Amino acid sequence: MKAAVFLVVVLLLGLVGFLFLSKSRDNTPKITDEAATQTVEVENKIEEIFGRNIPDDVEKLSLTDLTNESLLAIATRKEESGSVEFSVLADLPENQESYEVWAGASSQTAQKIGSLISAKAGYIFEENSLGALSDFEYVAIMRSGQKMLEGSF
Repeated sequence: MKAAVFLVVVLLLGLVGFLFLSKSRDNTPKITDEAATQTVEVENKIEEIFGRNIPDDVEKLSLTDLTNESLLAIATRKEESGSVEFSVLADLPENQESYEVWAGASSQTAQKIGSLISAKAGYIFEENSLGALSDFEYVAIMRSGQKMLEGSF
C-alpha cells in the first residue's frame, strides 16, 4: 500500500515538474543576426541612394526580392497618437507600369493601399493613417499583378 501511494506521489510530482518546465520555456521566435544584418545593409544602401536618413525610432523591414533581379526596398512603420506612419523606399528599375503597395495583417488580408511614386533615385510611398501597426504587418510590392518584393514585420 505504501509503495502504491509513493508511486502516485512520484508520478504527480513528475507531471507537475514537466508542466512547469514546458510553460516556462520561451517559445517566441527570435530575429536572427543574419536578418538584422540584412536589414541594416539594405537600410544603408537605400539611405545612400535617396540621400536621406531613415529615422532610428521606426520599425524597419527589408523586403525580400522575389524576382532575383537584385531589387531593394525597406518598409518602415511607427504608431503615434492612434495613427500609423508607414513608408516604403525602393530601388527598382524604371517601368511604364506602376508599382503597387499592398499591406495588411497577413498576405491573405493585404489590400492595395497606393502606388510608389518616382523619386530622386528610386521610388517612395508614404502614408499616415488611422489604425494600428497590425494593419501594416505584411507588405508587398506588385507590378502587373506579380509580387516583386514582400515581407512581414
